[in-house]
Amino acid sequence: MKKLKISAEEKSLLKNLLRDCPPRDALPYTDEFKELKQQYFETTQRELDNSEFWRLISNVAKEGGIGKKGPRRPRITSPKLTIPQQLEILRLFPDGIGGRDRLPYTKEFDDVHKRFNKRTGLKLTPHDFWLSVSSVAKKSRPPKPLFESAPRGELPRAIAHSGQFGLARQGRIR
Repeated sequence: MKKLKISAEEKSLLKNLLRDCPPRDALPYTDEFKELKQQYFETTQRELDNSEFWRLISNVAKEGGIGKKGPRRPRITSPKLTIPQQLEILRLFPDGIGGRDRLPYTKEFDDVHKRFNKRTGLKLTPHDFWLSVSSVAKKSRPPKPLFESAPRGELPRAIAHSGQFGLARQGRIR
C-alpha cells in the first residue's frame, strides 16, 4: 500500500469536511462517506478509490484538530452481538484487529465480512459489520494502567503520624 501524499490545502479541506460529519468510525459504507468523497473530488479534481480516500481521511482525522463546536454528535451504536458472535469476529482476525483502520474497502474486509455472515447466519451490511468490528476491537483492548509505575516516595507526614498505617506505633517514624 503506497503512502498517499496530500497538500496542506487538501488537508485543510478534509478537516473542514470532517468537522460536520458523523464520527470517523461511523463513516465507512455510508452515504455520508460517498458525499464526502464527492465533495473532495469536486474541489480537488483528485480521483481516489474508496480505499485510498478512507486511508486519507483516517490519517487526517488522527492528526486531530477536527473537534466540532456546539452540541455533541449523536453516538453511533453497533448492532447488538452475542458473545459468541463477538468472539467469531476476533477469531476471523487471528493477527488482531488493532490496526482495523486499514480494513474498510479492501478485499480482506469483504472476505471476512462474508465469512462472518455465513458462520453466524446473520446478514449484516458492510457498514454494520464495520461498526461491530470497531466495537469489538475497542472492547478487547487491554486496560490502560493507572500509573506508569508504582508511586514512590514517602507518605506525607500528616498521614504517617495519623496512625492510619501504624508507622508511628511501629517506630518507623518519630
